[in-house]
Amino acid sequence: MTDYLQSVGVSAREINQRTEQRRQAAAALAGQEQADAANPAEVEDPEQTRRQRLAEEKGIAAIKKRRGFFNYKWSTPAEAERATELARKVYLSELSESLVPGQLENCAMCSKRFTVTSYTIAGPDGGLLCPKCAKSLRESDPKKPDKKPARGGNNRRQKASEKLDGGVMRGAKSLVQLCSEKIAEYADDLEELGELSPGLLDKLARIFAKRRILNSRTVMLFVRPEFTTISIYDGAYLKSNDYLKIFKICPGVKEVTIKEGLAFKDEVLQYVADHPSLQLEKFRVSGANLIGDETWRHFFKAKGRHLTDIELGFQQNFFDDDTFRVLVEQCPNLRRLKIEKLWHLTAASIEALAGLKHLTHLHIVRPFHPVPSAALMPVLQSVGGQLQELSLYGFSDCDDALLVAIHDECTALAELSLTDNMCYTDQAFVYLFENWSNRPLAKIDLGTCRQVDARNATANDAGIGLCGAGFQALMAHSGGSLRDLVVVSCRHVEHDALCAVFDGQPNRYPVLSFVDLSFCEAIDDLVMAGLFRSCPKLKEVWALGCFKVSDVVVPRDVTMMGGNWLR
Repeated sequence: MTDYLQSVGVSAREINQRTEQRRQAAAALAGQEQADAANPAEVEDPEQTRRQRLAEEKGIAAIKKRRGFFNYKWSTPAEAERATELARKVYLSELSESLVPGQLENCAMCSKRFTVTSYTIAGPDGGLLCPKCAKSLRESDPKKPDKKPARGGNNRRQKASEKLDGGVMRGAKSLVQLCSEKIAEYADDLEELGELSPGLLDKLARIFAKRRILNSRTVMLFVRPEFTTISIYDGAYLKSNDYLKIFKICPGVKEVTIKEGLAFKDEVLQYVADHPSLQLEKFRVSGANLIGDETWRHFFKAKGRHLTDIELGFQQNFFDDDTFRVLVEQCPNLRRLKIEKLWHLTAASIEALAGLKHLTHLHIVRPFHPVPSAALMPVLQSVGGQLQELSLYGFSDCDDALLVAIHDECTALAELSLTDNMCYTDQAFVYLFENWSNRPLAKIDLGTCRQVDARNATANDAGIGLCGAGFQALMAHSGGSLRDLVVVSCRHVEHDALCAVFDGQPNRYPVLSFVDLSFCEAIDDLVMAGLFRSCPKLKEVWALGCFKVSDVVVPRDVTMMGGNWLR
């Protein structure tokens, strides 16, 4: 710090000298005041008063010559007088700042003698004020009203948050949205929500979950005896007794959705299994990892014949292969199954899915044990012809044989997701989409199907993952009906293939509304411009990590995230 002060021309010695001079001047002034108090006749010295007045005029004139007053033409005497008064206030303020705390001074208003501190302020007519007079002056001075923020101010962070949530809208918010936000703001004061539509009630439940205000009291706002659907998207603050109370109030419930159900334990599921009036059809529970295998088996045996939709996730301690086989045996009418991160399931459980003869939607996320392509062959041969949705996330041990089996067995798919794989080849993707008897897809996710080589990340001589030929075959097969396209991290798709697909031909992809091209290195302004021209219904584009996108003009109705924008 000393070197820096010396470099800018500040000397510590000069600072000490000025401080010592001020202290000596203050001591001399204090001694003069004591002498004046001892001899009152000398206080009103005309010569001293004249010197003080001249010093004040000289100081005011010097302040007027500063930058704030320099080269300004005072047009009227009134303006010149105001400038003089302003310069006088600045002079008095600087005079008060030069006084050293600890010296004695007379108050300019009440003439009371007081000790000067760093908080002492100057009076309106000069001089210093004692603490009592300073307080009365502040109280008598009317406070300026707080400046209100201007309308339409900078709320960039709020808009970015809404973009990430997918809730971006132009113009004023709707009355329903404003009321929903106000309800969530005063959730603790609500007694009931009244007669609301199921869609609006579900929207409120999601808002409550996002704001983490769903607790034992507020959850009862979404529970009525006549309700057949219960949706709890954040059960972290609920207890087991709360779930028991909900099922007792709603004996005719058919659909149950519980996320983060930490307190959804054995006694709750046991009550659901033993209660005869609870005939559940859709059962979706995530995070209830304290339920034992015996309780799960008892539940499936008691309620399995009515269940058509099951979604289970994040089971770390229980739910093994034997329990999963009981699920398959006791739920013959199951049409939709989603399992996510069930730690104890192996390839044997995946093979057992062939016993679900009515299955139309299969969604499996990140199995913890290796699942080869051979484990999925019986499932595709058994129900592949009737599957409408097939989502296999994180099946890193599957190879091209799975793509061949999907091409040969699946003919009714509308949604296909094959992600996080380093074994699929571009040639297999071409075989999958060319001459496929399946109808055009409405949603496809091939994210993170690429080669991973830390020594040479760009080289891909073997054609691992989705490359240009596979991407062109995909868009040729399903581009006319595709609504959602996700090829995130498919960095081996070449620029020529992207330009050929998004060539700017109007209405080439008439219903495509969501595209995720994040971390595709070949994406640039030319590709994005062609995408915008080819997709008239486009609403949302993700281009995170696409640093070549910088100058493209985004249409007014399109929300774009990412790109190398200079803001």
